[in-house]
Parts: sequence; structure tokens; C-alpha cells
Amino acid sequence: MPHAAGGALDAFGRAVLDFIDYRIVTLTAASLVASCALISWWRHKKWPAVGDVLRACLGVVTAFTGLVVLCVFGLTKPPYIEAISHEGLVLVGLVTFFSCLIFGVRELLTLTDNKE
Repeated sequence: MPHAAGGALDAFGRAVLDFIDYRIVTLTAASLVASCALISWWRHKKWPAVGDVLRACLGVVTAFTGLVVLCVFGLTKPPYIEAISHEGLVLVGLVTFFSCLIFGVRELLTLTDNKE
């Protein structure tokens, strides 16, 4: 696909975006979380709590979302939005929304918590 000459960072960003899609993210997140759960079981002889596993899944997906946003808006010139599938755009939007919402609410609760 022809694009404006943006240098090495542009080429790297486009290569990453051409490789990553929701299937890659899902398989990688599941593999990482399963590996961490197995390591936890091996070290402590018990499985991690479901909430911990869900937080780990959200963390991995959020990290991938950050990578996609960096590649689209930080590395590619002009932004290479068309490289993201419709499902990918929905996933990036939802993860960004919920991550910001959860972080914001948690920070507000922390600020209003009177532990003096």
C-alpha cells in the first residue's frame, strides 16, 4: 500500500499495525494470562482468583490498545487508521473508554476517601 515517506518510524508503525488484529491480541492475551496463572499455581500451589485473572486480561488488552494508539497516532504520518479493522476500532474504543472510566472513578474515590 503506497504511503507518504515518513521514515523508519512510519514504516515500523505500519508494519506493526498490519500484523496486529483482534485475533492476535486475543490469542496473545489468553496465552500470557494462562502462562501467568500456571506460574502462580506452580509457585503457590493454588490458582489465582478470578478477579486477578480478569484484571490481568484487561491489563494485557489495555497494553495492546496503547500500542495500537501509539502506532496509529504517534508513529505513522498521516495516521494509518484504515489499518485497523472495524472490530479492532470497536475494541480500541471500548478498552480506552472503560480504562479511562475505571481509572477516573478510582482516582475520584481515592480523593474523596477520608482516611485521616
